Amino acid sequence: MSEEALHEVARGNEFYGNPVSANLKPARELGDDGRPQHNVNHANTRRSGIPGVGNIDWGEHLCALYSGKQELLKLVVPFIQAGLLDNECCMWITGEPVTERDALEALEAVLTEAHEYLISKRLEILPYHQWYLSSGAFNQEMVLENWVSKARYAEANGFAGVRIAGNPFWLQSKEEWAQFGCYERNVEAAIRSERVLALCMYPTERCSNDHMIRILSNHGSTLLNGTNEWQRLELRRRT
Repeated sequence: MSEEALHEVARGNEFYGNPVSANLKPARELGDDGRPQHNVNHANTRRSGIPGVGNIDWGEHLCALYSGKQELLKLVVPFIQAGLLDNECCMWITGEPVTERDALEALEAVLTEAHEYLISKRLEILPYHQWYLSSGAFNQEMVLENWVSKARYAEANGFAGVRIAGNPFWLQSKEEWAQFGCYERNVEAAIRSERVLALCMYPTERCSNDHMIRILSNHGSTLLNGTNEWQRLELRRRT
């Protein structure tokens, strides 16, 4: 699907978001409780960390298409980095072509404290089957419950909220795509009022036009890859 087609799907909406520096720094010093304090002036606004996208609101459910390992890393690493620096509980659900080791090494390249974040549970890096297929098959009710549990854990432990990234590369059959589409639609509705940010990335080579239309219909915004930065296209009107 071309960029023009994406514009057609989201007809009537506009790009927005200010470019941000890829050289992220902690937003504030440690607070009295020893946790980093974020500097976002508005409680609902967070740094996306993604070059070209700027700030996003809690409850944002983003999608993006990627081509290859490096493009995936260039998108997820700054997204997770910003969350960690802004006192968010972050989870990276890995899948082909990125392994857990790849993810950690990529984060360590920009955050010397990455391993410490893992130990303190501020960062979790999980293989896709542990999050999506823990019962042996995809169970959307169970995964949705895990989302809620993660949000409550973050709240109870003093985090600003939850930030999750994943790439469901494993979808193959028509039934799997249909089940996952229903799940994504429920996620879109469930997190709107939660302190949660979600980034879902799909491999371009495995997505038909029908798949792409389904993906776009189940997310609040999509990211389009430009030369040096991304642009955010809002797919639904906020009320």
